[in-house]
Amino acid sequence: MKVNAEYVTSLTSSLEEKDEYSDSLQSALDTAENHRHELQENILGLSSELEEVRTHAEESMKVNAEYVTSLTSSLEEKDEYIINLQSALDDITKHYAALEKYTNSLKTSLADRENHLGRLQAAPLVRIATKLHGIKRDQDE
Repeated sequence: MKVNAEYVTSLTSSLEEKDEYSDSLQSALDTAENHRHELQENILGLSSELEEVRTHAEESMKVNAEYVTSLTSSLEEKDEYIINLQSALDDITKHYAALEKYTNSLKTSLADRENHLGRLQAAPLVRIATKLHGIKRDQDE
């Protein structure tokens, strides 16, 4: 009888830990999503800035060939930076999807464990043991 009560207590503790972990994952997902939105805004801003720089470069080509070369180099660096930002955004999006999938599996696991715990508590021997020992779960009170 004591082993079953300890097992139920262990399962309850495990469920609480999994729930806390799931909450922390959700928080991490929210943070990643906010970061993704910031990166998208940065990309849009950089794209707009890049277009302005290109326009200015075309106007300046008439004045100074060396200046145009410098701007072209700057544009290439910004293009590379945008590509890197897009790659980072893609990585974050993949990570977000993986975290979301993992969170869903944790929720399913928690639901399965809660169902299992419910079945254990409904077992005649467990009910008798809880009555004999005065064991109550927080939700029973």
